[in-house]
Amino acid sequence: MLRNQREINLKMNSKKIDPKDTLLSSIARARDYVWAEGKLYKDNELVSEDAHEISKHLLGQSASYKNLDSVETIVDYIIKLPAYESLIKEAQEAGISFPDKTTIEEYKPGTSAWFRRMIEMFA
Repeated sequence: MLRNQREINLKMNSKKIDPKDTLLSSIARARDYVWAEGKLYKDNELVSEDAHEISKHLLGQSASYKNLDSVETIVDYIIKLPAYESLIKEAQEAGISFPDKTTIEEYKPGTSAWFRRMIEMFA
């Protein structure tokens, strides 16, 4: 059995890791989902294959499928979220680097940023 486990590890290490999939997997795990092959699962049941629905589950109700286009668009969206660090934690551990959240966005009532934060808090 040890030999089989070693072979699995060697095969996994030789696979090319897609940063976008790694980031989406990290976000999914932080939100108690599983991301696999373009599909979103929760408790071993398919939640969605639709990019628009997946964006709502992973990023929040104000997100759209366009926010999932690339690592850059995903990071541009999630860097504004309070849970940014926890969302990218596993992807960072996999060796992907991300920008630091250096500025704290002010949430003035009535602004789009405030509204987005309210949606995220209650979603």
